Amino acid sequence: STEQEYGKSLDGQLMQCREYAERKGLKIIKEYRLVESSTRGGRKEFMNIINFVKAQHKTIAIIVHTVDRLQRRFEDTVLLRPMALDGQIELHFVANGFIVDKDTKSHQKLMWNMNVMGAEMFIDQLKENTKRGLDKKIEDGEWPTQAPLGYLNHIDENRKKWIILDPERAPLIKRLFEEYSTGAYNIRQMHKRMKELG
Repeated sequence: STEQEYGKSLDGQLMQCREYAERKGLKIIKEYRLVESSTRGGRKEFMNIINFVKAQHKTIAIIVHTVDRLQRRFEDTVLLRPMALDGQIELHFVANGFIVDKDTKSHQKLMWNMNVMGAEMFIDQLKENTKRGLDKKIEDGEWPTQAPLGYLNHIDENRKKWIILDPERAPLIKRLFEEYSTGAYNIRQMHKRMKELG
């Protein structure tokens, strides 16, 4: 979240991971900050970690504050488990208090899987709660998200969210559609005209 990325949460986690590495006698060769969504997109930084590890010729310890800081989907376990069992990586989960490696016992694998499943359930519940909230706003006639260009978000005295016309941009948007509908202008020309009009 934005609070984690720009607040103290990630700094505190990073400090604890560094202290853990020092206690365990592990040399830090690279640090990553995973501030990307674990459920949307290609997880570029996560894949950078995986590719870095694969390029090494010795076992690499990946030190993470908690399981859900590294992964929140079972699909990631499918990628990480063979690397751990082949001795390519050791996964050190500082706050969870366990390590996953080639010698991992069944109860530790179970703890890992349960943490991943718990994180995945949390994400799924968050999606369901968000969808339910947005559906309720729509049912009540409220505008559920950010106002589109040409409108402004407005909160009335009852704390209900509506949209109102943007007095500055709405006339420009209306003009844009009217002029474009004449067929006299292409998109590039309309873009230039709107920039000229501010």
